[in-house]
Amino acid sequence: MMGVENTMLDAYTKRGEVGLSRKLFDEMTEKDVVSWNSMIAVYAQIGLSIDAFEFFHGMLKDGGACAHKGALRVGMCLHHQVLRFLFILEWFVPCIRSFL
Repeated sequence: MMGVENTMLDAYTKRGEVGLSRKLFDEMTEKDVVSWNSMIAVYAQIGLSIDAFEFFHGMLKDGGACAHKGALRVGMCLHHQVLRFLFILEWFVPCIRSFL
C-alpha cells in the first residue's frame, strides 16, 4: 500500500498541492524516505523552506534518513555539493555584478 500512497504523494507534490500532500502524508500509517522527501520537496518548491527543514528534521527523528545502508555517505556527498555550490555563488555573483 505504501507504494500506491507514495505514487499519489509524488503526483500531488509535482502539482504543488501542499494541502493534499500533507493530508495524505498525515494519514499514511508507514512512511519511508520517498514519503518524507516528497513532503520536503513540496514545501521547498513553493518557498516554504522552514517547513521543508521541519520535515527534514522529522525524517531524521523518525529514522527515515538512515533507512538504507550508505545513506550517510550520500548525505555527506550532498552536503559537500551544496557547500561547493554556495561557495561558487559567493564568488561568482559579485563578479557578475561588477560587470553590470
